[in-house]
Amino acid sequence: MSYSSYVSSLESKVSDINNTLNSISNISFDTNWSGSAASNLTTKLSNLLSETKTQIGYISNLSSAMNNIDNYDNTKKSIQSIQASINSYSSVPKWYNSGYTQYKQLTNSLEVENQNLTTYKGNVNSSLNAISSNYNVKYKVLEFDDIVSTKSTFDTILNGSEEITNGLDLSQVVTQRYRSCNADTEPDWSNYDAWQNSACNCYINGGNTGQCTWFAAGMFYQVYGYQGWVGGNGRDTAYNLASSRPDDFYISTEPATGSVFSYQGGTYGHTGFVLEASDGNITIFHGNMNGKSDSFEVAQGDWKKETMTVDEFKRRYSNNVVFANPY
Repeated sequence: MSYSSYVSSLESKVSDINNTLNSISNISFDTNWSGSAASNLTTKLSNLLSETKTQIGYISNLSSAMNNIDNYDNTKKSIQSIQASINSYSSVPKWYNSGYTQYKQLTNSLEVENQNLTTYKGNVNSSLNAISSNYNVKYKVLEFDDIVSTKSTFDTILNGSEEITNGLDLSQVVTQRYRSCNADTEPDWSNYDAWQNSACNCYINGGNTGQCTWFAAGMFYQVYGYQGWVGGNGRDTAYNLASSRPDDFYISTEPATGSVFSYQGGTYGHTGFVLEASDGNITIFHGNMNGKSDSFEVAQGDWKKETMTVDEFKRRYSNNVVFANPY
């Protein structure tokens, strides 16, 4: 697979957009065109230009990533071909045999290509880190034969009439891990989808706002940007998440940053979100301290963020807790 043709088209589109932006920036409005409405419109136009140029910068990062992925892919294929040639020798030729020179050339080439592979993989990661810092999303590099084809995605972008950034799904190029979260992460109550939209947090239905499941599902959506599972009590959420998204999450008795935990005891159990797990410590976010459903306004004050050792956490829940960890 090659991304080079798509990169060329992307860069051409970006150049066209930049030219258009520069033309708009140089527009001189009639001096008689004034008033609050006009001022408001020009401010919005200025903001739009600034944001569009920022988005174009992100696309440049993506173009760099795709070029580097091409280099990585081609180098790995070259390594496989060289290795196959080396394996065709039944034994290492002696220095005085006719095949020795060719064999030595192959082993030298293999060493160089392995070094190149390391370099290209580093370049890919640098490009993806540049994207990650802008989108607050972490990515990992896939092996060349596992990368999902992007042809239909880019055909839609390059040939469609929508804005170039619409529909640009980076997960088609790389695999999304989890959005950044750590011990300092706080609930963002202004995130409507996470906390008040029943299409994104199923526990809003049936008057379950304020339950521990609602808190876990809300923080999950805030961090990942999608609904991880549908339904279940606190004891079920980790298993439901791993079952709903087996390619992204797995069940473990040890925590990981970005995981959902389920306490298995009691009738309903308990659940929460792991903001960070490192160096034998764990920081969790969980709610429903008052043990009842509440209005959204009341629920915003009924939660805790706690840091303790993993052992202390397990003892709290009688070693009867599991985690749905991200791969």
